Amino acid sequence: MAQWYKVSCENCGYTNELILGSSVTAESLKDLNEDSADFKIFKCKNDRELFTIDVHSSDFDNKCPVCGAAVTEINIDKIDGHTCPRCDSKTLKIEPVVHM
Repeated sequence: MAQWYKVSCENCGYTNELILGSSVTAESLKDLNEDSADFKIFKCKNDRELFTIDVHSSDFDNKCPVCGAAVTEINIDKIDGHTCPRCDSKTLKIEPVVHM
């Protein structure tokens, strides 16, 4: 199940809300189709930004959706203390967000 997260930097104030996970639910596993999404977090060094990208999309080619540069996948378990895309300090924090 997909979940929203807030990623923020304690040093420079960078903040971003990103979705992570699959749109596939347990009920739909029997009916898995091309409409399912699998969102992962990527970092683009050129744009100094984090992005959520659907890796099941036919448009996904391991490139930034804005500038076309190569992107690096960021593991959610390693975001805390990861390097901020804006200021390069190792002060990123992640927390779940509940949208109502």
